[in-house]
Amino acid sequence: MKRRHKLLLGLVGGSNELSVGATTTGAGQTVTLQRITPTGSTATVNWGDGSSSTIADGNTGTTTHVYAAAGSYAVTITPPSKLTYIDLRDTQLSFNSVYLVQCIALTSLRIDCGGTFNSTHISAIALTSLLLNLTAAGTYTFDSTHISAMALTSLLLSLPVVGTYTFNSTHISAMALTYLSLSLTAAGTYTFDSTHISTMALTSLSLSLTAAGTYTFDSTHIGTMALTLLVLYLPVAGTYTVDSTHIAAKTTITGVTVVLHATNTFTVAQADWDGFPACGSIRVEAALTQTEVDNILLGLYAGFASKTVTGGTIDLLGQGNAAPSGVLQAQCPPTTGYEAAYELVNDSCGVSTKHYTSVTTA
Repeated sequence: MKRRHKLLLGLVGGSNELSVGATTTGAGQTVTLQRITPTGSTATVNWGDGSSSTIADGNTGTTTHVYAAAGSYAVTITPPSKLTYIDLRDTQLSFNSVYLVQCIALTSLRIDCGGTFNSTHISAIALTSLLLNLTAAGTYTFDSTHISAMALTSLLLSLPVVGTYTFNSTHISAMALTYLSLSLTAAGTYTFDSTHISTMALTSLSLSLTAAGTYTFDSTHIGTMALTLLVLYLPVAGTYTVDSTHIAAKTTITGVTVVLHATNTFTVAQADWDGFPACGSIRVEAALTQTEVDNILLGLYAGFASKTVTGGTIDLLGQGNAAPSGVLQAQCPPTTGYEAAYELVNDSCGVSTKHYTSVTTA
């Protein structure tokens, strides 16, 4: 019986192939497979219109096909057992994860198109990178128990459309992730606790947790990470504790977003905001007091001379933030929040050639 079961798994879809739907609405439209990598073999793509393409062993580039007429086509890729990398982003494609059970060598999977996805179909695959951007309409089921045994280094889950979703950060706590992006928007059963990422050497962290869930975040757990991007978009109820000392002096960071539910503990020290020379985008909204808004603006001005990127935006409007102190006017050096906001854009003092494009405040 075990041998029969294995044979059936190998033949899902009928002929030992990875099958993807493609739909075009007119002649001359190009469909792109962002990346299909076979290892130890070439792969063959049959485009469903009588033509085919060969993908070289170890391919890292795109594979494209121009259809002569509008229609719906069954695109098949063989042999699935040799595929180590699948990246599908063309919105003309429709994917069904049932075919993935044949992709026993797969290590990297990215799906940005609609269709059907069920995480049970990848539960036995030893992925190291999983990027699911399930934004198009489809039939979706995801449960983080199905990825808990994987040794992932990159994980992206973007779940904005209706589906059946369960995510608990305990299931990723043993992973050595360097890239983590969670966008949990559609209703589901969600639990996230930053203790579960505290031992990771993350270089990119993006948490956009807007659906109701059980969320706990404490910035002590990211204090030693060498982040290049930090997004904490946590506008729904949770237990949030953020201290700016834990994100200070991150010289490689290119973007900072901290948006917290009004019920939070947020400590803002002026000295912590002068260490972001490569940061082009700063957004902080968390029911800040006037003193806290001033601390951010005056702190950024203190590091203005060391800014290495031109342009960028500062957004301190929203989530109940207070207005800065003073008047929006030139002042060398600025002593109020509004004066700092003016100088960061206009630089009447001639401190930097890397001016911000805009500063938005209450």
